[in-house]
Amino acid sequence: MKQKIEKCLFIISQLMNGGKSLKELNERWSSSEYFDKKITPKSFGRYKNEIAEIFKIDIDYNKTQLCYEIYDVESIKKNKLYSYLLSAYHVHNLSLLTMKHKDKILLPKPPDGAKYLSIVLEAIDRKQKMMLHKKTTSYTITPCFLKVWDNRWYLIAHIEKEEDATFISLDTVDDLELIDKYYNEKPDCFYEQIENNHSQEERIIVQYSSSLIDRIIKFPFHPSQKNMGEGVFCYEIALTEEFYSNLLALGENFEVLSPPYARIEVRRIAKMIYNKHQT
Repeated sequence: MKQKIEKCLFIISQLMNGGKSLKELNERWSSSEYFDKKITPKSFGRYKNEIAEIFKIDIDYNKTQLCYEIYDVESIKKNKLYSYLLSAYHVHNLSLLTMKHKDKILLPKPPDGAKYLSIVLEAIDRKQKMMLHKKTTSYTITPCFLKVWDNRWYLIAHIEKEEDATFISLDTVDDLELIDKYYNEKPDCFYEQIENNHSQEERIIVQYSSSLIDRIIKFPFHPSQKNMGEGVFCYEIALTEEFYSNLLALGENFEVLSPPYARIEVRRIAKMIYNKHQT
């Protein structure tokens, strides 16, 4: 199964950069460290079907260009999950060369808590509840979804006998285990969390220092980003704690122009930070 997934990811990664013929795919596959045997038209048909079933990505044959292409490739490129998955695949493929040239690669610390990802996703897939052990306390939880924030993996879960969803930093967990309890419906907290995040999106205008403009254009702060000129950018975004945290990380290199209550919130947080550092 693992080898099958790797070959599917290989095909997706190659077609993300444009159409390829079966001959071109085989030329690239033969140089991969996972190469086993040639991709035949029959086996490609199987991988094509598996890619559609597992990854929900459709591959079409372009009769004019005589090559295979991903249908609606631009929407795939904009999908954060696919980007994350393909990035992990590329890093995994470089494992041997990475170790050979480890003194020439500078990497940030990977997100904490990754060791629990597999069992959490297994629980979500099976709709199975979990027992969370943290210090001297244990909780029965319903896992909802996972999120990376501030270089940490968070599990958004519903703790039994509590009303609201809870954010759990996986690096603070002592242990997570599957238990013999299941849920039939998707947790209410999942729908509520997603619905709230979308319903609270607002228009915000931010001006950046001239030294940051090129960086902001090259690496957009948010997919909704619109360049209004002279370092001013407009967003349709939920004004969450994460949003303010990302802005404040820029220090004095930004100014929220509107709405007024977002300016007030930035000022409030900055004042709290200032007061804590007065003595």
